[in-house]
Amino acid sequence: MYALGYRYSNETDPPDLDAARGWYEKAADAGHVDAMYALGVLHADLTQPPNLEAARHWFERAADAGHIDAMYNLGYLYAKSIEPPK
Repeated sequence: MYALGYRYSNETDPPDLDAARGWYEKAADAGHVDAMYALGVLHADLTQPPNLEAARHWFERAADAGHIDAMYNLGYLYAKSIEPPK
C-alpha cells in the first residue's frame, strides 16, 4: 500500500496525488509509520494550496510512533506556519 502511494506521488508524471493519498491512508490506517509521514509531506508540500492542518495531524501521528523526521517537520510546522497547541 505504501509503495503504491509512493509510486503515485513520486514516479508518475504528473503525480496523481489523490491516488497517492488513498494508498498512503490505507497504509497509515494499518499502522505504517512512513505512510503517516508521507501523508504529512503530501499535505504540507505537494498539495496546492497546502493543507497544514492535515499535515499536522499526520506528522503528529508519525511522531507519536517515533518517526524522527516527522518530529522535526512537526516542530518546523509549528515554528513557521501554525500555532502550536496550548
